[in-house]
Amino acid sequence: MTVSGDKNNNVSFQTFNNKEVYKKATSNWQVMKNGKVNKVFGIIVIGISILLLLRSFYLLYCYNFTNILFLFMYPNWILFINAVLGAVGIYISILLYKEKIRFRLFLILILLIWILTFVSYAFPESIFSKI
Repeated sequence: MTVSGDKNNNVSFQTFNNKEVYKKATSNWQVMKNGKVNKVFGIIVIGISILLLLRSFYLLYCYNFTNILFLFMYPNWILFINAVLGAVGIYISILLYKEKIRFRLFLILILLIWILTFVSYAFPESIFSKI
């Protein structure tokens, strides 16, 4: 037997014949909680990935089409790689939002993308010049 209530304090009782029916009926409760978490994380990471993508394109534009003097300039290929990583991050976040991938895989992929982006911004020539 399960007891559930709504916002207006209306209580309802439900009885189940066996454990399989109970598990089938209550399995959606956890999915609904995870669905909300997935949507929130998906939206947050979409925003961060859009910022990464726009920053890369903005720096690419400033380096090539303005007369701004920079003390340090990232190579264009680093900016292009970071823009591609931002686009992949947006795609992965949309997959999470639509619940096409699991949260654990999402975290692994996004953390990998963010680590690669950080390394490419922090050490642009020292890491990738030996490849």
